[in-house]
Amino acid sequence: MISVIIPVYNTQDYIEKCVNSVLAQTYPDLQVILVDDGSTDRSGIICDSFTDGRVQVIHRKNGGLSAARNTGLDHATGEYLCFVDGDDFIEPDMIGTLYQALISSGADIVQCGYIVDDGTVERFDRGSGEIRVFDRNDAMLSLVRNDLFEQIVWNKIYKKEVLADVRFHIGKFHEDEFFSWRVFYNSNKIAYVDVKAYHYVQRAGSIMGQKFSAKRLHALEAMLERTREFKTLLPELYPASNAALAENCIYQYQCFQRFEGSDDDKACRKKIVSYFRQIDLPAACKAVSLKQSVWLHMFRAAPELTAAVRNKLKVGL
Repeated sequence: MISVIIPVYNTQDYIEKCVNSVLAQTYPDLQVILVDDGSTDRSGIICDSFTDGRVQVIHRKNGGLSAARNTGLDHATGEYLCFVDGDDFIEPDMIGTLYQALISSGADIVQCGYIVDDGTVERFDRGSGEIRVFDRNDAMLSLVRNDLFEQIVWNKIYKKEVLADVRFHIGKFHEDEFFSWRVFYNSNKIAYVDVKAYHYVQRAGSIMGQKFSAKRLHALEAMLERTREFKTLLPELYPASNAALAENCIYQYQCFQRFEGSDDDKACRKKIVSYFRQIDLPAACKAVSLKQSVWLHMFRAAPELTAAVRNKLKVGL
């Protein structure tokens, strides 16, 4: 059985479509866990309206996305797990495709592609269906670089055992950044199937759709935490993790220069610089090109000027 965890918070206009897309899966052996995270609209009522016996509804006091997902994990009884956000939906064969890829490849985690859906998507390239299998370290290097493998959790299926005692950090935005590398680390093989099967719905008021916010700096905190862990757990990936943190610090600083109405620019820029100064810069430079290494040293010496020059030249945007 596969447990599908769906956190729900004030998504009354989306949750019915989301849940119906899961119930319509070609793979039928599902436990569908709806975690109503203290919704103040009709979302909770809509959750209770589903009569399919595979649906389990949990109502809880609002605690945020991480808390809702953790509640779902605590109630999951399937051998495999996947996450779907309450304002998104999935193609009818997504879970079956990921499951078959997992079984045929012997992987512990399988990821598919996704569509950014603003409500106007009618046709799209589904992909070749090719399955690519990676060992843990190669997959984690891709994850660190946010390349083929991405931090997001909702386009994947997991063997339950790789989650073990891993949980989402409460009160953090970019919670997937804290979570994903840990479950990849617990895996032996990770696969990618070239099929776009998840619809990531862009809606007004979503967290990622808001103006640039200080909350986004939680991603830097997650990357710093990961980098410190890698120094002893995965020293071969330590340089790449430092480089990813350095590059993201510069990108975030550039954003605070570019976007009007950002949260407390001065405090945020100071915080970004503090993260950057905790980077092992010699290690980071081993994982990047000479040109990028120059940018890293420039930013360490003069963050404001470096970000301004990069913005003017449209570098890293």
